[in-house]
Amino acid sequence: MRATLFKDGLEFKFEVNGERWLQGATIEGELFLKNHRPEVFETKKLNVRLCWGDFKKVKTRDAKAFTPLSSTELSTSEILNSGEEKSWKWSIKLEDNCPISEKNGSLYLLFGDEVQQLGGDLQLNIDPKEVYKEIIKLMENFLRFKMKDISSKKGLVTAKFAPPLSKDFSSVDSLLMSFALEQQELKLHYEFKVKRVTLGATNTDLKMAKDVSQLEQKLDPKRYLIGKSLDQDFVLKQLQAAIDTVKLKSMF
Repeated sequence: MRATLFKDGLEFKFEVNGERWLQGATIEGELFLKNHRPEVFETKKLNVRLCWGDFKKVKTRDAKAFTPLSSTELSTSEILNSGEEKSWKWSIKLEDNCPISEKNGSLYLLFGDEVQQLGGDLQLNIDPKEVYKEIIKLMENFLRFKMKDISSKKGLVTAKFAPPLSKDFSSVDSLLMSFALEQQELKLHYEFKVKRVTLGATNTDLKMAKDVSQLEQKLDPKRYLIGKSLDQDFVLKQLQAAIDTVKLKSMF
């Protein structure tokens, strides 16, 4: 990926190695700066900043469009003569539970001289960790829960599923399933939105009421991994155990 910006007699070329990254990946690249001014230019605070960008605010160039997450300093004071070009290599390590790209926003890299407000931005494409994507495939291919949306907040990746069109799950409206890794321990949180039968004023007066059923699982890496690969049989049993708690036969 590459971004080029000309501003106030300066040319910024920002190169990023790659097109897409998983949570926890290291992003690397190089920043080039060329001085087209007739006079000498001195940088004040040249850096690369990792930020969360709100798409609506980015589009309108809102001053609060970006939320800073981390920064890599390249130079505090660098002299560029007229016509001179210099470059700086950089790298930024994403956190294991960093935000992913979603419909409302994504991670961005802001580059340039922060003090003098000279530079630009580049949107990143961040996907969930591979283990999360594999579990989502198990939910869809084996348990017939269909993912409708995916987002991230406060270190959690949350996928929204629609239940299978079967009598067993006729009482389930939706499932919010959240993923997180802490020291390789995999945390799965299930939030089922369900309809339950309740008694009214008399024993014969039955009503349907909306409710939430929650469940959390913590999986040790020695159990859910075989080497570096997901143990599909083990994980599938955990997923099945979770959704069995809201099958229609267990609701009454």
